[in-house]
Amino acid sequence: MPFLFLLNACMELCWISAWAGFLAASITGEPAALSQILIPFLLGTCLGLSLKGARMRVLTLLLIHAAAMILVWAFAVHYFQYRAYPLFELTWIKGVFTGSQGFMARIACIFISLCASLIYFLGLKLVSRKRDHVSLCIRFDIGLAAFFVLYLTRFLIEGKGGVVPPEFIPGGTVLPFFLFSLLAMGIAANKKGSGEKSSSGSFGAVIAFSIVLLSFASGLVLFFLPYLKQGAQVGFLVIKTVSRPFEPVIMAILRFMFQPRNIRTEGTGKMARQEAGKYITGSEGSGWVESAGFYIAWALALLLAIAAAAALLLALWYLVRWLLSKRRGIPGPDLGSEPMFLWISRILPFFASVLREALARLKPFRSARDIFCALQRWGNRSGIRRYPQETAIEYGAKLDQAVPSITNELILITHAFNEEIYGGRPLNVDKLSCLRSAFQRLGRPSLWPRRVRLKLLKR
Repeated sequence: MPFLFLLNACMELCWISAWAGFLAASITGEPAALSQILIPFLLGTCLGLSLKGARMRVLTLLLIHAAAMILVWAFAVHYFQYRAYPLFELTWIKGVFTGSQGFMARIACIFISLCASLIYFLGLKLVSRKRDHVSLCIRFDIGLAAFFVLYLTRFLIEGKGGVVPPEFIPGGTVLPFFLFSLLAMGIAANKKGSGEKSSSGSFGAVIAFSIVLLSFASGLVLFFLPYLKQGAQVGFLVIKTVSRPFEPVIMAILRFMFQPRNIRTEGTGKMARQEAGKYITGSEGSGWVESAGFYIAWALALLLAIAAAAALLLALWYLVRWLLSKRRGIPGPDLGSEPMFLWISRILPFFASVLREALARLKPFRSARDIFCALQRWGNRSGIRRYPQETAIEYGAKLDQAVPSITNELILITHAFNEEIYGGRPLNVDKLSCLRSAFQRLGRPSLWPRRVRLKLLKR
């Protein structure tokens, strides 16, 4: 409902405005105007509403957001640094890029731009966020934690004798935050189906318990700090006195473990020095070793450069394909469920597949069936899957058509599989060893480029 969306936006704006005003006053010396907070937030919200569900290319969406970000940066930097110039004049824009006002002014511009970008993304995220009772309670807890950290920072600065920047709204934003939040949570709780979830769940309880526990622990540490210092000094003296008789033994062990050997054997006599001199003289005369090392180093550097270039081209290809793809509006996250369990349920199948593959590699091949199953996994990794209606011979022919250089190995494995499964004749030790060697030849590096190309170009 629109009224609930408006209340959610107001409660988000309250704690965002408090932090933005505090940071702006700390960096630039003057509080941020309310318009400088509303412009990026409302721009992000309006763009999110207009682009929600729009079917357009990812590149187009990125260009739209980039143009909006440039507009937000221009408004923010002009207000805080170049307010004396007109907004549509090129003088202050040249000053931004030339850095005519000094290094600190440039740092302030970067910080202001980052804050404006964060406010823009918070407004953009507001559109896709759910507005049921549990989600609003979670947002209320986050806003309450933001206010707590803000005022704790102010009190610490004031306690250390620093200058506390004034609030940009004289009455503060805490009371409006509570009013908008309680009204929004009450309306969401009265909606159909949300009466059962009348609490903020475990998230608020964890935050409240953590705040109380940290405050109590900090108070105890500060109260007993002089006694803790005295206890630490007494304990250090006791340990130093007790460990003094063992000092030579410990130093000898540490010297034996970590001191270089040539330093330990430095005083063994003239014979050791003569042998070391002979060894160094002999090593200096072997120039072919240095030449071989030089060429090997260049070969390794060339291989690394080729691998880096291939990885860069592959990343660019994926990036261009992603930018030119069409996407629909991405729905917001389901905050009513447990995000951690959802993430675990998505990541567990990947780790399970990795574990199965590792166990399959460690398990020795005991029959032709095991080798044929390994051949199917090899084909899946190469982008060639076996359909349920395909026989072993048909799947081998498909692999042979994709990778023609493994014809002999495929014929050997598929015929042995048919002989064992359908003929009922188990393989002897020599035939099984021959099959193992044939399967090991499938993993030679000369087949990697073709397998990678098949994997990338598969549909």
